[in-house]
Amino acid sequence: MPKARGPGNSSPRRKHGIAAGVAAVISAAALTLTSAPTALAAPDIHPRNQPSDDVELRLLSFGDLRDALRPPEGDAGSLVQSDNSRVEAGGAGHLAAFLDQLRRQAPRSLLYSAGGNIGFDNDSASRAFRMFSGEPTIDVLNSWDIAASAVGAPELAEGLPELLRKAQGGCHPDHGCQLNEEFAGANFPLLGANLVDDENEPVTLPFSINHVDDIPVGAIGVLMRDAATGAAEAGATGDDMRIEDELEAIERTAEVLEFFGVKAITLLLYGDAGPRAEEGPNGCGLSDGPAYQLAADASPNVDVIFSAGGPDAFNCTVRDPAGVERPFIRAASNGRTVSVADIVINRTTGEVLRDRTSAFNQVVTRNVPPDQETEDIIARAEERASEIGGRELGEISGEALSERTDAGESAAGRILADAAQLAAAGAADSQATLLPPSALPEDLAESITYGDAFSAPRSAMLVTLTLTGAQLQETLEQQFRDGGDVVLQPSEDLTYVFDPDASPGARVIDLQINGEAVQATDTYRITVTDRIAVGGYGFTALSSGTDRVASTTTSKAFTDYISTRSPVAVPEQERIALR
Repeated sequence: MPKARGPGNSSPRRKHGIAAGVAAVISAAALTLTSAPTALAAPDIHPRNQPSDDVELRLLSFGDLRDALRPPEGDAGSLVQSDNSRVEAGGAGHLAAFLDQLRRQAPRSLLYSAGGNIGFDNDSASRAFRMFSGEPTIDVLNSWDIAASAVGAPELAEGLPELLRKAQGGCHPDHGCQLNEEFAGANFPLLGANLVDDENEPVTLPFSINHVDDIPVGAIGVLMRDAATGAAEAGATGDDMRIEDELEAIERTAEVLEFFGVKAITLLLYGDAGPRAEEGPNGCGLSDGPAYQLAADASPNVDVIFSAGGPDAFNCTVRDPAGVERPFIRAASNGRTVSVADIVINRTTGEVLRDRTSAFNQVVTRNVPPDQETEDIIARAEERASEIGGRELGEISGEALSERTDAGESAAGRILADAAQLAAAGAADSQATLLPPSALPEDLAESITYGDAFSAPRSAMLVTLTLTGAQLQETLEQQFRDGGDVVLQPSEDLTYVFDPDASPGARVIDLQINGEAVQATDTYRITVTDRIAVGGYGFTALSSGTDRVASTTTSKAFTDYISTRSPVAVPEQERIALR
């Protein structure tokens, strides 16, 4: 990576008062210092001849696996290279094989993740593991000797308590320990420097420190607020957590690391960098956007910025506030590339010699054998998923198909909507539920299995919010759009008539909840899934909802409903009538 710099090798360091920063994270710092693993060193490679006061270190990063441990199908499982050729890429087994190769090429290495590895995803490759709530992914990551990982938005998909369980261990509060007899949690720190509780204390570790040839090397994890909007506004983070300003958190944490004598600092940043020009995995294609600007504005104490939070890889160089260049690089999602930064540290000062840094994205092709240990972990999880998924939960009165009526409903969808409504009514005073197609189950036979609860493309968090009757009406009108309708499945409490010949904005008539006409100025407690709760999939009217409460997941609601009410009658009554 070419450098345009003035004399000197190390980055200028800004000095600020750090008492407040030290006070905020001193306990986390002590924990990190005592529990940080030592740096990995390739056993069969000896350091190259180099000046005695220089230490070469390879930093590697990946992100956005999203529980999809098998190589995804289609574009999500391939990559366009710089010459515009497309190759099949990714998958945890092949990613592990490339990580091993890249480590063996270097005398010393540290492996990081920029986050987004543990959480729900639409890709079918992750369905078999949803019933284990990310535990197979944790097992895989534990086998890779990761130095640290940032907390990404997917890690918050099931709420803060579940994130902490994954970090610290313990059986799932609803499903128990199904994959193994016990779950020990992550053996690497999950970092979130801007995740704080109502007393401004970190809810996760803000940073980690590893020692390479007795030189401290630090990492800071930050979750961008725009990337976390869905989880935060949907209520998944809860009232006991806030997402603070990213720049302030980076500055504060970098100063604490400086206080501890750490001069080599890596930032692990989760947040989408926005649209980019197609330049292959080692082109930049970025010039603006929140993440790019944050990379330029972040503390000059930061030497390397690894990113995750978008599908494509990029490799950029940005100037820090002191005018010194540093890499800003992102690995592609689903393990399709590994981001690599080779740095040189002055042994005496501990400073990174920025003019000797080089960075690149390595494409993870599938023309090498996958790592066997990783494949064994995945295969065992798939075997357990098959065993547990086949267990009978209960029965329904007959077959319930996912095929939709002309109005957009399905028998299987009605069952899940009613299950979700029952769960949300008790937890959040819900009056009616609306579920998007992505949350609805596949065909249901008379005998319902545990696996049926996870058959939808996406198991989602249920969020109950308060809407006016006018906002509810607008939400339903937003189902009908050019390019294809997206019809929400109502629970039995909500009914209306759809007039396809009416003008846009006037197609939903006779809207009722519990048999009473919905009034424009009255308020109602409506349950939806997390992504549409914040305006996703074009349902912008829902973003105005207030008093949000996240209750449970669609899969848990379905499991409880079938197991406690079996046999369940298949609902035949239509909730949406065609005029």
